[in-house]
Amino acid sequence: MEKVLALIEKKKQEFAKSGLFEFMRDQSIDPRQQLSLPALLLSQ
Repeated sequence: MEKVLALIEKKKQEFAKSGLFEFMRDQSIDPRQQLSLPALLLSQ
């Protein structure tokens, strides 16, 4: 069970480092522009 939890935590950290989340955390980008990207991706 501990191995499974460790793998989940590892994958969670990898996912948090993905480009989308880095883009969403970037304070220099207008929030309206940040929110338009996920909407665009979901509409595809």
